[in-house]
Amino acid sequence: MTSSEIIRWGGIAAIIGGVLWVVWSNLFRVSFYAGNGPFSEGLLLLAALLTLAGLVGLHALQGANYGRIGRAGFYTAAVGLLAQALAALGLLIGSEALEVSLQWLVAPVGSLTVLVGLVLYGAATLQARVLARWCGVGLIMVPPIAFYMNSRVLYGSLALFGVLWVALGYELSSRKGTPTEQQPSRVR
Repeated sequence: MTSSEIIRWGGIAAIIGGVLWVVWSNLFRVSFYAGNGPFSEGLLLLAALLTLAGLVGLHALQGANYGRIGRAGFYTAAVGLLAQALAALGLLIGSEALEVSLQWLVAPVGSLTVLVGLVLYGAATLQARVLARWCGVGLIMVPPIAFYMNSRVLYGSLALFGVLWVALGYELSSRKGTPTEQQPSRVR
């Protein structure tokens, strides 16, 4: 698979994952702590995995243009999303005792890890200057606001996180190639 295909498919995955975050957040109006059955846990599993695929697309696009902060943010967010996906899978196929023991992995551990990783990744996105500035600012600001609002103010606020991923996915899927392929050649 070429880099441009990874970017395009990552964009499509991010859009679908963002839509699933919006649906999951608004349909169930729950926090990460309250399970709502297999449909809710299946949506959470798919949303986390598709968001991870979108993150891989972002990394394929701009990975060569940022340093340690970007790699640290990418891997931290990826580990958090994988933890959430594995916990959701465990909740989906497990027993009630397993549900109680896995909920800490979905939140606060998985959520906090994703949050820290995306803030770091947003800073690296601003430094890389491959994507529009709003992408980096969105990655820095939206996850903390959405997770705070979801836990303190209004359940269902994670829809804001989903909207960010829909927008990032659109930005990725509308790309025609890698950054080096898009730059015009300089004539001397």
